[in-house]
Amino acid sequence: QALPIRICAACVAFLIVRNCIAFPFAMAVVRFALVLLATAGALRLSLAPDDERIVLTPQGPVPAWAVLDEDWGEAGDIQAKRHIDPEAQGFKDEARVLLEERVAVGSRPVIYFVGDSLMRHQYQSFCELATGLFPPQDDTWRVPGWKIMHNCSSELGYGVFLWSPEYAADVVDVVRSYGHPEPTLLYVVSAFHLMHMHPNFTMNKIKLKHCARYKDDLRELFDQTRRRVPNVGLTVMTPYAICESAYRDSWADLVKAHQQDPRVATQPCIDDMLNETTGYDKATITDMCSKAWFLRDGSIWIRDMVREVVSSSADLPGGAPSLIDGWAMSDGDCDHTHDGRHWYRFNWLQLSQLLHMNT
Repeated sequence: QALPIRICAACVAFLIVRNCIAFPFAMAVVRFALVLLATAGALRLSLAPDDERIVLTPQGPVPAWAVLDEDWGEAGDIQAKRHIDPEAQGFKDEARVLLEERVAVGSRPVIYFVGDSLMRHQYQSFCELATGLFPPQDDTWRVPGWKIMHNCSSELGYGVFLWSPEYAADVVDVVRSYGHPEPTLLYVVSAFHLMHMHPNFTMNKIKLKHCARYKDDLRELFDQTRRRVPNVGLTVMTPYAICESAYRDSWADLVKAHQQDPRVATQPCIDDMLNETTGYDKATITDMCSKAWFLRDGSIWIRDMVREVVSSSADLPGGAPSLIDGWAMSDGDCDHTHDGRHWYRFNWLQLSQLLHMNT
């Protein structure tokens, strides 16, 4: 008698998922249904590790380790949150003039924006500048292979955004495989999605690897890109500074715990990584879990590694990469961030700097 009930319950869950997944409240409905079924014994829930799971977001499925609270919930439409003050408007006008000057001498830029939400916001601002239209993030950003990519184009320039939370040496080949032209400029950032607020925003073996290899990954990206495109401009951005005072709820609780005793707060990260097959010893795991906190000190740690790699790359064929110091421009400016880690008001300044550095 219990078997038919369980089968019916599972069918109900399937119908809920199939018919409700397109609605904003679908995730809550699905979670509630699955919990009820699991409690009743009708369904056994088995969660894969974070680096293997796929999470259903309002915009579709994405890898669990790439999801950072509001990044997908905001649907990429940051216009309502952007703070366009007179100074920012001035940098926007300056960036447009620089684009027009490039086009006038026959040097229309093709810019690859590669990274996380920090780079996505600058890409969206570039598109608004080049086309007059701000591209909200939607399902058109998804391409085969679970990749998140978008492009915009006008007579002023061609931009491509590729979601890549870590440095990937083959990024030019990946983007070109989708039919995009060769870049004149590669602009990258890798920071926030390698950090953790464990166990709320977890460390995992992929993030651990890229934290441990951070400087090597960045240098390899520079080397491989210049081999593929010898004359390409290379620019890397440091992360923004962190205003952890803006964190709320469970993240604020972790900030307090870390302030009280960093070793105790870090131990769950260490324990969980020791239980994973990471290929790293306890000393390395302890070091990465301790340094990669999604806090101001963690952003300083990554900033310093970026600066070190750039300063040691003067011998790179084609010239040293340029650096946009997002950390320096945002440090202490906690009044203009809604979440402690994003500053939309700096997008135009960064684009202006990017074009100045790569004329």
